[in-house]
Amino acid sequence: FVGLAAAGSGLVITGAVAAIGLFGPGLWPGLPTGTVPALYVVALTYLVALYALGLLVGSLASSVASANTWAVSIWIVVVLSSVPALDFVVKTFIPVPAVAATVAARVHEFELRLRRTELALGDLLQQLAGARDQWKSEEVTVVFRRQLMDAWATSATTTRKALTALDTQATASAERQRLWQRRGSLASPATMFFDAVSQLAGTTTPTARRWEHALETYQGFLDERLFDNPPRFTLLAPPQGGGRAILNVDVRPVPTAPTLDRFSPPAESMATRLIDARSQIIALAIWAAALVAAAFMAFSKTRY
Repeated sequence: FVGLAAAGSGLVITGAVAAIGLFGPGLWPGLPTGTVPALYVVALTYLVALYALGLLVGSLASSVASANTWAVSIWIVVVLSSVPALDFVVKTFIPVPAVAATVAARVHEFELRLRRTELALGDLLQQLAGARDQWKSEEVTVVFRRQLMDAWATSATTTRKALTALDTQATASAERQRLWQRRGSLASPATMFFDAVSQLAGTTTPTARRWEHALETYQGFLDERLFDNPPRFTLLAPPQGGGRAILNVDVRPVPTAPTLDRFSPPAESMATRLIDARSQIIALAIWAAALVAAAFMAFSKTRY
């Protein structure tokens, strides 16, 4: 095991040097402090589990040829096949709508409801003002703006609910897929190792969920400033002679990008990522300990 630790250290150092050579030294400053040691410990635990599994197979086999055959077969199943197999099974039985399909559905729903609202507001203007030459009168403008804002608020609420329902369906499917992905990763040391290092590196579910929450929060802020209470209303009014006239009603100055709050990306510490990966790390350590105990028990009973 001392030799294994030395080999694992050399493997991690070699991988780090190779990564810096490929991607440049800027790869590491973006990682929280302690990421590389944590990845080393997880990788070493995984190597111990594989080494113990090989020792167990060698102790139970009746011959060298049989031991080699079983070792290669188990290595292919555990190391090479388990990760893509888990991903394939989960995505097959728990499908998630494509992002492009969800976005297209949202855009279609939004555009449809927006046009209905613009037509309804145009009809409201005709009811209040009558002839087109009265549309710009001050009296009509004051009354119309008040009713316009009330009608738009009602429409914005129903539109937001419809779009939220579409987002909720896609999010629920993604959450189910992520849940079973995490549960299935406990079945193999390789899947646990892959899941643990992904969480420590910030490239999987918990980090994605935090980014999604931050983006949804900022999107809600933009919706409130630009959609729920827009600075300008566009309506399609029916003038005399048929057709529709596009009218803009300014309520307040249009905000510019510098006047809006900027998006703040979520911050993650190493402690947060360790908490995210704790179940996979603990399960991997249990796997390694159980395989080491079984390997030594089997090896102590081997007769040569």
